[in-house]
Amino acid sequence: MSLQVESVQVGPLPTNCYVATSAGHTLVVDPGAQPDAIVELLGERVPECILLTHCHWDHLQAIPALVARYHAPVLIHEDDAERAADKSINGGHDHAPGIDLHFDRLLHDGDTVALGDASFEVLHTPGHTPGGVCYYDAADKVLFSGDTIFAGTVGRTDFEGGDPRAMMHSAERIGKLPDDVQIYPGHDQSTTVGREHRANPFMRG
Repeated sequence: MSLQVESVQVGPLPTNCYVATSAGHTLVVDPGAQPDAIVELLGERVPECILLTHCHWDHLQAIPALVARYHAPVLIHEDDAERAADKSINGGHDHAPGIDLHFDRLLHDGDTVALGDASFEVLHTPGHTPGGVCYYDAADKVLFSGDTIFAGTVGRTDFEGGDPRAMMHSAERIGKLPDDVQIYPGHDQSTTVGREHRANPFMRG
């Protein structure tokens, strides 16, 4: 396995922020808060980009600090880009101060993000938000699922832009991946596709 995955839980919910490294190259997934904790996890590594799984405030509050320090480009699906900067949509009006966000690359289903010897395919998985995505490294059998799939359940669909039917299709899509794919979700513990086939009613359905 060429990909190394580390995580730190940040913010009040808390959110899993991931640091992925392959062949000396590093990226960050969902820097939700507490940039100092993320910088500590990175150590001497400099992230080449920051990936967002969706537009909610609890996944993006540390972006300005990390961009100021590392000048890393920020990537998000095109359907969530405007939502991420809108406090009335991203949930931040009740929980966090407004922040200025600039996105350097707008993603689409089927795009790839290269990282050293690894390559992530962008899987558009709406339901929690219109532009929700998962990042899938087929060679290393790793999936960063954001708030699409959790251990035993799926993400909420009662927020603005949520869509229960789309969520079911997204869960079905993830369910078609190999059973030994490791799922790293936006909250709580990691799981596998095979475990979710057995324990997740949305995946079984």
